[in-house]
Amino acid sequence: MFNVQSIALSAAIFVLHCARTASAAGCQPVWQEVDYEVGDMVSAFATIETGNASTSDTYNFECSRDALFCGQRNPADPTHGSTVWTMEDVACSGTAPTLAPTTVPIPAPWSGIGCPAPYASGTDYDDESLVSVDMGAFSLVYRCREGLIHLFCPMAGFEPGTGQDWMLAWVELGSCTGTMMPTGSPTNVVLVDVGGCPESYMANSDYEEGDMVENVGLAYRCMESPAGLNCPQAGYEPGTGVAWENAWSVLGHCEGTVMPTTAPSFVTLADVGGCPETFIANSDYEEGDMVSVTISQLPLHQVAYECMAWPASNYCGQHRPDELGGELGWSLLGSCDGSIGPTSSPSFDSLTFISTPSGCPEEFSSASTYEGGDLASVTLSTTPERKVVYECRPWPNTAYCNQQGASLDPGQKYGHLGWTLNGACTGTLAPTISPTLYVGTCEYTKCITETNCNPGNLANTISGSTACSCGIDDEQSDLCTQTTCTIEEVEPYDSSVSYAEGDVVRLVTQQFTCRIPGWCNQSSYQPEIVDGIWRQAWTTGDVCA
Repeated sequence: MFNVQSIALSAAIFVLHCARTASAAGCQPVWQEVDYEVGDMVSAFATIETGNASTSDTYNFECSRDALFCGQRNPADPTHGSTVWTMEDVACSGTAPTLAPTTVPIPAPWSGIGCPAPYASGTDYDDESLVSVDMGAFSLVYRCREGLIHLFCPMAGFEPGTGQDWMLAWVELGSCTGTMMPTGSPTNVVLVDVGGCPESYMANSDYEEGDMVENVGLAYRCMESPAGLNCPQAGYEPGTGVAWENAWSVLGHCEGTVMPTTAPSFVTLADVGGCPETFIANSDYEEGDMVSVTISQLPLHQVAYECMAWPASNYCGQHRPDELGGELGWSLLGSCDGSIGPTSSPSFDSLTFISTPSGCPEEFSSASTYEGGDLASVTLSTTPERKVVYECRPWPNTAYCNQQGASLDPGQKYGHLGWTLNGACTGTLAPTISPTLYVGTCEYTKCITETNCNPGNLANTISGSTACSCGIDDEQSDLCTQTTCTIEEVEPYDSSVSYAEGDVVRLVTQQFTCRIPGWCNQSSYQPEIVDGIWRQAWTTGDVCA
C-alpha cells in the first residue's frame, strides 16, 4: 500500500493530486503497469494523512502529463505518482459507467490527393516517405521525419499512430480517402534527349550514387547518398510506382546505346614520372592521395590521378578514376612509368621540436579518454629515444581519438582522422590533468530526494536542500523524505558512465542535462553540439564560464 504524504508537510506534492474536481460517480479501472495516454483515467487506493488523522479510500486519477511514465508510476505514490497523475478531490465508489461510443471526427484532409501506400512494418523507409494507416471510415497520412531520425521509421515500436514513441519518427499530415494515382513515366515531349541509353536497369543489382541506367526508354541517375542507398532496394525500380522518386532522378529520354568512353589520349598527357600505387576499389582515400590506372598492357600505358579536396574526396573510394563517376572525385595528373619508391615513415630528423609545451606529454593509451586539444606522445624508437607529439583534433573529429582499433591510433593508417602531428619532443611534462580546451571551474547543483530520513535531520547550507519532513518526535518511515543538494563538477561526457536523471555533463564548455537515464548511457544518444537524436535523451544547459 502506498501512503499519500501529509498535505501540511508536502503541499507541493499535492498541487497536482488535488487540482482535479470530481467527475461522474464511479471508480475507473484500477491502475496497472500498462501503456497510458494523457487523459486516461484510473483508480487507486490511497491513504491521506492530515495532521494526526488519516483517511484511506479509493480515488480516481487522470494521466495529466508525460504519458510515458503513467504506466510506470503508481498514482498513489506521493513522491513519483504525483508528478504525472492528478487525483480527484473526493473518493469514488462503485464502477464508472461506460460511455456510449461516439463518432470519431475525421481530421482535416492532408494536402495531397488520395492515400499513399499503407504502412508496412519492416519496410526500409527513408526520410520524407509517405504512408497511410487505415482508421476505418478514413485513413491518416504520415511522413517519415528528416535526417538520421528516419532510421526509426521501419523499427518496431515506432509504427505511425501507435504507442507512445511514434511521434519521434513520424509526422501526422491529415486524413485521406481513396488511393494516389500511379505516377506515370515522364513524357518524352518535355524531357531532354540524352542520346544513347546507358545499360538497362536490372533488379537486385548493386547500384550506387551516380550510376546511370535505362528503363522503358528513359535514362535515370542514382541520387546522392542517403537517397541513393535506396537504388538497389526492391520497390525502387526507376519509373515504376512512387517510391523510385526517392532514389532516382530522370535525365531524359534516350535511344540506342552509349558509345564506349575512349580512354584519355596517352600521347598528349604530361609525364609525372613514377606511378603511385594501383587504384583499389572501396579503399579509404582522402584529399591528395595519388593512384595509378593501367590503360593498356601492350604496350604498357599507365596514368596517375589525384584525389580531390573534400567533399569530392568522398567519391574517391567509390569510383575507379577512368570509369563513369571517376570524375566526381579524381583529377587526372598525367602519364607515369615504373613505380614511386616506398614512402617511409616521416623522417624524425625533419620534424620540428615543439616549443610549447616543452617536454613530452603522456604516452598515448587506447584506454584513456581524449578531447579536442589533448596531447599525447608516441615513441618511435627507444635507442636513441625518439618521440613525437600528436594533438586530438577538434569536434567533430574528436570522436575518432577514442575509437577502438589500432588503425585509428595516432601515427597509424587512419590516425589522421582524429590526430594531428605537432612535432618531436624530448623530456617529460610536469604531471597535470589531461589537458583540454577548457581549463576553468565548471560546477552545478545536484539535488537528490531520499526517503526514510532520520526525523529531525536539518538541511545543509546549499540552496535547494530541505530538512527531513518528519519532526524529531515522529517515527522514522518511508514517509520521511529529505532533499540533499551538493555542488558537483561538470565532467566531460563519458560513454562508460551510468548517468541518472538530472546529471550534467559537458562537451568542452557546453553543458547537457540527462533527461532519460536509460538513453543517456547509450553511445547513440551521446550529446553533440549540432541537433540530432541525442535531444531525446539530453537537454542543452548552460555554458561553463
